[in-house]
Amino acid sequence: QKTKKYVKSYFKHDANAINVRDVAPKFVETIHSQCGGRPGFCKEFLDILKNKNNQNVENKLSPILTFEDMRVKGEKKLSFSIEFEDHLSSKMQYSSIPIPPTVQAITARHLDVLDPESMLLLKTAASIC
Repeated sequence: QKTKKYVKSYFKHDANAINVRDVAPKFVETIHSQCGGRPGFCKEFLDILKNKNNQNVENKLSPILTFEDMRVKGEKKLSFSIEFEDHLSSKMQYSSIPIPPTVQAITARHLDVLDPESMLLLKTAASIC
């Protein structure tokens, strides 16, 4: 629920100010699972999605995001485009959404402080997955 509220407020306070009234459950679920509910990570992730969406539109490629009109004029429902949602359901799901550099840096800092035994355990687990 907090992720949904954050996504709605993110687009309202954007330079282009889109009045997002509702957010598709799949969108909220994806954002929450990728960011763990952390607002800073969520903002970085939404920045990446929005910028990639704008690049796609400028280059006449399929958009990532869709903003469907709702009953009240000016209000929108945010979701992933059908093409992007199909891509998310494929085995390449996690490679289709880039990890923001800030999130990568924070994760790297957390890994740097692990003791050697914990790091070995993490590497072993990652190789199994």
